Amino acid sequence: SRLRNVGIFAHVDAGKTTVTERMLALAGITVRCGSVDDGNTITDYLPAERERGITIQAAAIRFQWALQQQQQQEPQNDGGGDE
Repeated sequence: SRLRNVGIFAHVDAGKTTVTERMLALAGITVRCGSVDDGNTITDYLPAERERGITIQAAAIRFQWALQQQQQQEPQNDGGGDE
């Protein structure tokens, strides 16, 4: 299976919600990252969370993440003669 479960754990004000918003944007779920300061994040949805700029209730989200194939290229010889 190519299913992965990811948990984000850190101290208070370490940027967990910001990282989550960035992942959602990179996965194409949202057009842009929400901001804790602006009160428009996906996972902080309670009115008190949006007003105070803090996470009160834990959240879980699910989304598809497209894996990109990276091509391995041979290192190029710069002609330095050290190889």
